[in-house]
Amino acid sequence: MRTVLLYTYFNGFEQYLHSFKSMAHLFDEVVFFFQRISNTGNENKNIAEELHQLRGVHLLEYKTDLSLTTKENEREKHAHMIEYAKKLGATHFVLSAVDHVYSAEHLQVALNADVDVTFTKMYTYYKNENWRLDPIEDYYMPFVHKLYDKTTIVERHDYPVLVDPSVRVNTMDNYKIFDIDECALHHYSMVRKDIMNKFKNSASRGNWSDEKLQVFIDEYDNAKVGDSITYFKGRKIVER
Repeated sequence: MRTVLLYTYFNGFEQYLHSFKSMAHLFDEVVFFFQRISNTGNENKNIAEELHQLRGVHLLEYKTDLSLTTKENEREKHAHMIEYAKKLGATHFVLSAVDHVYSAEHLQVALNADVDVTFTKMYTYYKNENWRLDPIEDYYMPFVHKLYDKTTIVERHDYPVLVDPSVRVNTMDNYKIFDIDECALHHYSMVRKDIMNKFKNSASRGNWSDEKLQVFIDEYDNAKVGDSITYFKGRKIVER
């Protein structure tokens, strides 16, 4: 067995450092697949300084194609990442944003499942690492994938649970859906030093008016335990 962790990155470097410290030692190889230009056309002006800090990873750049939609770019990027995992001789891989954290115990549980794809629910953290949203979100995150020569990202609609359309693979003959107490993603997507940068470069940015975006920002800036969060369909902030 040879495991590879595939990070996709545009912003949120502080979260990458947290995730890397938590998970890198659990994998045989770590790949850091970065973009200088986001899928919405914005530049990461700090990228040179950030890349200089990286150690112990395979460093690859995805050239954003602004003629594609945000989700098309994500699918293309993830497909390139999977091809690189094949070159590294991987038998299993995990596609991860830099704000994802899994435990060593849960990684082993997923590997032991011995299926093509495993799926987890997630705890979503908001503004600080001690606040998370309740109830948990409706969608799942694909976790450990078994890697075949033909594995790639495809556009398909027959997944057994709701997942992001940019992470669906063609090799999913068998799968395991975990209960959250069996295996869980800790998702720090909303714990950011610069929340505006997060929102401006989100794949969903085109769905929001400027007025709605300002609501998201105001709620984040003024958040406290017990608040209902519009961005998360009224889920409430609770202490973890």
